[in-house]
Amino acid sequence: MSFASLPAILQEAAPLADRFVEHGHRVYLVGGIVRDLWLDRALDRNLDLDLTTDALPEQTKAVLEPIADSLWLQGERFGTIGAWVAGRAYEITTHRAESYVAHSRKPEVRYATAIEEDLSRRDFTVNAMAIELPGGVLIDPFAGVLDLHDGILRTPIDADLSFADDPLRMMRAARFVAGYDLVPTLDVGTAMQQLGPRLDIVSRERIREELDKLLVTARPATGLRLLRDTGLLDRFLPEAGRILEGRAAALEAAPARSDIRLALLLGGTDPDLVAGRLAGLRCSNERISYTKRVLTAAAAVGDEPVEPARYRAWHRAAGAVRADALTVAAAVDERNASVIAAMEACRARLGAELDDFALPLRGEDVIEVLGVSEGRMVGEALAYLDELRMAQGPLDEREARAALLEWWRNRN
Repeated sequence: MSFASLPAILQEAAPLADRFVEHGHRVYLVGGIVRDLWLDRALDRNLDLDLTTDALPEQTKAVLEPIADSLWLQGERFGTIGAWVAGRAYEITTHRAESYVAHSRKPEVRYATAIEEDLSRRDFTVNAMAIELPGGVLIDPFAGVLDLHDGILRTPIDADLSFADDPLRMMRAARFVAGYDLVPTLDVGTAMQQLGPRLDIVSRERIREELDKLLVTARPATGLRLLRDTGLLDRFLPEAGRILEGRAAALEAAPARSDIRLALLLGGTDPDLVAGRLAGLRCSNERISYTKRVLTAAAAVGDEPVEPARYRAWHRAAGAVRADALTVAAAVDERNASVIAAMEACRARLGAELDDFALPLRGEDVIEVLGVSEGRMVGEALAYLDELRMAQGPLDEREARAALLEWWRNRN
């Protein structure tokens, strides 16, 4: 553990930091970057830098205007001024000492003058650290570095007060447990269990965002267990808690995408029920459709779609989610492994014919061949050709016309 990447950040932020110092203010680097710098984690070169200062918002604007390429003021009423300086985005927030009302997550903003008071309102000690600019001195009043070293997740103030103020912190607790290999203290776990109903004031979108962040960590099952064992998971995704233990290893081996990992976690559950859960979490229609298709295609694997006719139908229905559906099917039931192997062998045998399922005849061609008018009969004829395509493989136009005439003679 060290601050190996810190000198480059200090150098880049120096012109901005010097402006605050020249105007008699203090400014600090805060947020997850301080934690990740200490852990020597790779940093996104394009990440925004979060700063906090004792300057009031109007003072911050005066400091920044001469050097900023642009300012954005959407967060000004909460004490935050955004600035684009020398190719980097910064968010500079006046020290806060805010409190929450019982029915809302929106803070009543009150400014503080000391960095220690600002850090006390952060979610966990491992995030309640700051680096003073431009000198690079670590400010760690709640021993966050020691907790990182010891693998402990604590809150700077009493956990029940912290979570009552901002219930979303209980979701973040699961994410930090999973992403940083931390163990929550007893009071953190107890507060999560007791304050579960408080989560109901949090928007479903924010809960989904935190769930997605948890799912892409290195050990998502650990965080999900914490949510399950404290009863929080039952408040928005109860099926996941009952399924979790059998899927933990597969979940962490799956691609680090929240969509496939959530589908894997819920594999074997009724797709319509899952769609309802996702709608409740305000997922996009695209996300809901993707998940339903994956779960439906994965469930069909258990029906052994191995014969060419059945495999063609499955392949077409699964479409772009085929690989994800097989991943989910393998996690749902280990007995599916042999079926999946047979499916892949069938796919290899059929080869390029699976690239295009279009029929060589269209509706107007059917009308010409059969001498019928538009309507139900045309649809039935095309459905027959489609079934023939699934059963026998690709048809050229001549074969399709001959098959259609034979079908028509037999039908009449």
